[in-house]
Amino acid sequence: MLKTRSLLFVAGAFFQSTMIVGSVAGAEAVLLRYKFHAGDTVDYMMTTNHIMSMAFEVMPEKPQNVSMNMKIKLHHKINMIQDNTATILIGFDQYDVETKLGRTKYPTPHLDEIKKLQLEIKMSDRGEITSSKLLNEGEINPQFKQMAESIRSSIAHNIVILPEKPIKPGDQWSIEQEVPTNLPGAVDLKMQIKANYKYIKSFDVKGEKRAEIGMEMKMLLMDKTVQGQPLPIEANLSGAGEGTCQFSITKGRMVRNLASFNLGGTTTTQDPRGNKISSQLKMKVKYTMEAS
Repeated sequence: MLKTRSLLFVAGAFFQSTMIVGSVAGAEAVLLRYKFHAGDTVDYMMTTNHIMSMAFEVMPEKPQNVSMNMKIKLHHKINMIQDNTATILIGFDQYDVETKLGRTKYPTPHLDEIKKLQLEIKMSDRGEITSSKLLNEGEINPQFKQMAESIRSSIAHNIVILPEKPIKPGDQWSIEQEVPTNLPGAVDLKMQIKANYKYIKSFDVKGEKRAEIGMEMKMLLMDKTVQGQPLPIEANLSGAGEGTCQFSITKGRMVRNLASFNLGGTTTTQDPRGNKISSQLKMKVKYTMEAS
């Protein structure tokens, strides 16, 4: 079950190569940027709903259906700022999860370990995350380390990257990046993601100016093979998603993200005798993250 849970963390993310198109005549252009102040702390509440079905070629009539609902309270603390890039410390204050295989509930082992996790990311003022690491890996229960690594890799890519230039409502930009799939035994297997963004409108909330941004995502991983552990894994996956977010122009931070995506395809590996084992994968994910 732990390997299945780590696969469910494939949520995601998205990054580099920006293009601005379109505009609204007469509207004032605004440069969207994160504002970093050393010592600032922001609390977030994240909820996710994952539904996954995996059918093996040898037993296609008996797919494994797994669902996972998570509620996570975490905090970001700005530790240091250099060249428009902030070093951010991430800690976890609450972690509730319900996992089901079919109709049967399964407890999550070593759940309290997540409160020990201390992560560090470096993020530019456009939201590009350039590095991420576990700071206290030696303090984590060895049986929880796979989950801890999945959590680290899942936050190593931001869901929204801000455009390079000032924009007006109606303007669009595109971002492309590679993100890890978190497939069990294949940590080097990455998926190509292209996200298209649109600045929908600006509005005020109690004197705070916000930007509403819409997004559409396409995901693709075709005929890629990596040396998994212990055997090679080949994957052919594709998917699509959409969402909206609110960015505080006044405070220079993301206020709310809503996103959902569908992913499907095949993965193939071998048993110790060299026989190929293929499986069909389908996944649906809904994601919300909101600043408190």
